[in-house]
Order: sequence, then structure tokens, then C-alpha cells
Amino acid sequence: MKVFFLRTEYFGATTEGGSLAVTKGFTDGLLKMGHQPIVAANRRLPLSQSVTQYAIPYPALFKNLPEVMFLPYNRKSFREAKKIIEREQPNFLYQRHSIFNYAGALLKRETGIPFLLQAEGSEAWVKKNWGKTYFTKALEWSEEIQLEQADAIVVVSSALKSQLIELGASAEKITVIPNGVDAERYSPNISGEAVRKKLGLENKFVIGYAGTFGHWHGITVLAKAVKEVIGKIPNAHFLLIGDGVLRGEVETILRNDGVEKKATITGMIPSGDVPECLAACDALVISAINNPDVPFFQSPIKLFEYMAMQKSVVASRVGQIQEVIEDGVNGLLVEENNSTELADALCQLAKDDALRESLARNARNDAVEKYAWQENARAVLKVYETVLKQLRQKA
Repeated sequence: MKVFFLRTEYFGATTEGGSLAVTKGFTDGLLKMGHQPIVAANRRLPLSQSVTQYAIPYPALFKNLPEVMFLPYNRKSFREAKKIIEREQPNFLYQRHSIFNYAGALLKRETGIPFLLQAEGSEAWVKKNWGKTYFTKALEWSEEIQLEQADAIVVVSSALKSQLIELGASAEKITVIPNGVDAERYSPNISGEAVRKKLGLENKFVIGYAGTFGHWHGITVLAKAVKEVIGKIPNAHFLLIGDGVLRGEVETILRNDGVEKKATITGMIPSGDVPECLAACDALVISAINNPDVPFFQSPIKLFEYMAMQKSVVASRVGQIQEVIEDGVNGLLVEENNSTELADALCQLAKDDALRESLARNARNDAVEKYAWQENARAVLKVYETVLKQLRQKA
């Protein structure tokens, strides 16, 4: 089977981050199942050599006039993707939802190709609540077209499904398929000893975090927990992998609490270095919090990466996280925005080797059996099979 994955969003760093992880994970999953992925994006991506790739570059003026250039790029991506469809004859189109782009709807109309939309959020909602746009109506209109014309919509969480239904999407079209993990790249076979030695973490109980220092990540909650943990576990050390807008606030909390030497902030590092850093940790944290204006709707890839590393996880009881983590079985759940409860759970792990090992082992098993990218790809193909059956019944 040939699957055409169309990625039309613009990012300055297309070669790193969650967007790339989804693209690479999904296409690798297809390859493992014997299918042929075809990817078109604004540039060539670091994917398997077996993936057929096409580049549809953004215009040079994009950085100066981003919103003005988005709509012309929609037409360009439509024209180029149509040529790719005619050349490759894929079974279906799987487009990653992006701002101001309704190329999938146009391609369905012009070529008759089954159209599946993959969404990790409403771009109109995100811009309205977390950013700004000068062309609100055009953005809403383009998103409405995609949601209405898609034969099926794949979302990453049940909370996001509810959000899209409120925005007018058909509930019958929507299937929830969580993000996944490369369980071979993120593996307990990776050694973190070199990282521990480099950072002077030998004989430390290392508590790790990897991700953006952003609001919904709850990074300041974790920063506030450092002092409480150190008070009970003096040899604990926090390894904070990442960067973001709240880094200054995190550093201020650590400094005011007098524990800045008990935490190492790496800043942004290449994605290839992340598994080794996670391997250097004894426990890992995902301290996410609900957004102030909408429930937590994300499907955090780092949760599945933590689990695949066979590490004990302490996670907030929000959104999809509480669906993936079964408290006391494959991790520990704590209330969001509660640094004391978070600290208590981390101290519990530090003092109980047997519990830590049991949670880690179960987490790894779940990551491999339920959340490997191959399972994600398999679920998408099942959605396509349902769409194909519906289309045949209508014909």
C-alpha cells in the first residue's frame, strides 16, 4: 500500500521536535508493516532512505510576510501534491493539519483520493487563545473546509475530539489515535553512564525531565518540588533537558530556594542525544497541567519515550496522561500543580527500589505493546479501511 503523508506546516526547525517525531515514527511504522510511505513537506526531512520524499518549499518572502504567504502556499502545495498523486498513485492522502491550509480538501475534490486529516489541535483555536492572527475569518474558514471535507479525522486524544466536535466537526468521522514512540531508539539497552560521568552525577539519584519549558508542561511545578525532594533525599539531583520561555522563571525558583546546584539545565540538545540523557536518570517526570481555558488535549510524546526507556514515571493526573498511566502499575499519578505531592512521589521512588523497578518494567511493556509507532500506523490503516468501505457503499 502507498500512503501519501502531506506535511504543510511551517517550522523554522523542521528537523527536530515533535512534528518530526510524528512524521518519522509514522513512516517507520508503515515501513515495518511492508507499506510504502510518500512524504511531501516544505523541505527534505531526516527520514529513512526507504521513504519517498518530495520538497514543496515555502517562498523566500515567508519570513517577512508569514500570514500573507500562507494562502499562496496552500495553492502551491495543492498543485505540487496533485502532481505527486498523479505520479505515485497512492492509496490515500494523510495530511497533517496546519494553519491556513486546505490542500487536502482540494486534492480530494480534484483527484478523488480518500482524504484522512491528522490533527493535534485546532489551529484557529490555538491562534485565537495562544497567539494572534490578522486573518481570523480566513483561518477559521480554511479549517472548516478541512474538517468538513475530510473522509476521516485522526486526533491524538479524546479531549481534542471533544474540542473539534464543539467546533463543528462530525463525531462519526473522528478516531482517537495517541502519539507513539520508537521503542528501539528509546530503549533500556542505552547506557547513561557517560552522561552521569560528564555531569558529575555518579552516586546521585537522578530525576529527569525532557521537553519544552512552557506553561502547560508544568515546569515551574517541578522546579518548586526540587527543594522539597532535596530536604528528604540529599543525594537527589534534577536533570532538566530542554529550554523555553519559562527557563528564567525556573532558574529564579531554584535560586530563591537555594537549590540551584541541585539541578542541571542542559538547554536545547540534539534529539539524538536525548535517549542517553534519559538513560542517565533513575526516575522521570511529566508535570503537565491543564490549560487555563481548555482541558489538556495533547498526547505528549515524551511520556511514551519515558516509558520505552524502562524508567519509573511520575506524571500529572490530566488528559490522556491519566489514561496511559495506571497509578501504581506502570507509573505514579499525582494531582496537577501540586509540588508537594509530586515531591512525595519522587521520594517514594527514591526509597523503594522494588517499586521503581516494577513500574519501569510495566511501563516498557506497555510502550512496546501499545504505543510503538507501528501500532499508530496500523490504527491509521484501519481507519482508511473503514473509509474505503464507506466510499464503496456510496458508489
